[in-house]
Parts: sequence; C-alpha cells; structure tokens
Amino acid sequence: MSTSTRKVLFVMSEAAQIVGKDGKSREAGYWLEEFAIPYQMMKASGWHVDIATPLGEKPTADPASFAVDNDGKCHLWPDDKTFRTALATKESAIDNGQVLSLRNLPDRFFTAYDGVFFPGGYSPMVDLTQCRLTANILSLFHAAKKPTALFCHAPVALLSATLLPSFLYRGYRVTSFSTSEEQDTEIGQQLEITAEEALVNAGIIFEKGTDWLPFAIIDRELITGQNTASTKIVAKIFISALNRMYK
Repeated sequence: MSTSTRKVLFVMSEAAQIVGKDGKSREAGYWLEEFAIPYQMMKASGWHVDIATPLGEKPTADPASFAVDNDGKCHLWPDDKTFRTALATKESAIDNGQVLSLRNLPDRFFTAYDGVFFPGGYSPMVDLTQCRLTANILSLFHAAKKPTALFCHAPVALLSATLLPSFLYRGYRVTSFSTSEEQDTEIGQQLEITAEEALVNAGIIFEKGTDWLPFAIIDRELITGQNTASTKIVAKIFISALNRMYK
C-alpha cells in the first residue's frame, strides 16, 4: 500500500440528547476527550482522518465533557494546555470541518479506508444501535478484516449489526462502559438498559476490568475499550493494527 492512501474513518452519532427512565431529556453527545485525543494521535502518526455521521449532521460534544469552573478550568483534563488543544481540535475538525454522510456514500467509497473508529459518549446509545447505515459500515470493515475500534459507550453501535441476516459479532469478546460504572453516573442510573446488558443480550461475550481504570480487548478485527481512561490505550492499539497493514 502507498503511504499516501493511509486513511481512517471516524463514525459518530448525531444525537445531542438522551431520554431517561424518568422521561426527562438530558444533554448528551460525544465525549470530547474520547474524540480529540485519538484524533490527535492518529494525525500525529500520519493518518488522514475523515468524520462521518449517518445523515451528515455535525456531531455534538457533550457539554459535561468540557464544562469549566469560574476560573475557566476544566478539571476533567490533566492540564489547561491539553484541554485547550482538544477544544481547538473540536473546532477545526468538527465545528468548522467537513462531516460526511453515510447515507449519501456508496459502499465502494469506504474501501479507501484502512480502519474505522467510533468515539464514545452517551449519544451512540440513541441513534447508532438500530441504524442500518452503521450496520452496513461495520459489515464492510468486518468482511475486509480491517481494524474496527469502539470504546466506552460506542460499542453499542455493534448492536446495529443485529439488523443483518446474522449477527456479525456473536461470540466476540467485547468490553464497554460497565453497568457498575453506570451506577456512579446520573445518566447511567436513568438508562433503560446499560451498554453491558445490551451487548450481553445480543450474544457478545462481555469482559470488564476494574471500574474507571484502563481496559481494552482485541478480538479479531475488533478493538474495544471500557471507559474514558482507556482512550489512549485503544487509540494506540488501533494505530498499531493499522500500521501492521503496511508492513
């Protein structure tokens, strides 16, 4: 393969709210760290990154993932420089960047990509689990045995493949944000079903590490991570898998 063709596709949700068991809508979206850090790592490793959503609408960042205090600091981030760089990445890549529409692109378009990456956040639980466009993308990369990475809440996108004649990932080992971790979150306590429960119900072999610590699983082409703490590990594994395609 020519190095000029090194491309990866980020598939993201368009949802900006999630409805809880109490009937109330809560702000959701992608989690800034789970998008910005992998995006930066892949660009730094020489990969071209395109972003797509089902209908081409721009993804919304969960406001909680970049909320600041009265001093303008976001305590979710290790330092202000890293946080500001992430905000700049969001602005350039998504807010002012091009977002592709899965609906408007033919299957042959996706053969140019070496891997597909799904950032996390609660939003995939809203519009990717029963999305035939997502199922089609997953089936294309599954058939080609190309690296497919999802982490935190994004592994629920695998459930879209239950819409296909046979579930592609039955018997795969997968992790995601766990039910026990959800109990520590306000939104998690309002979910009708957690990511872990939904994946198990679909026939996936679910595994988890210690709550809130990094944990990732590789099973065939699939790379999954448990939580935000797993962001860098998942991105590193994904990049390594991509690089092996060029050796």
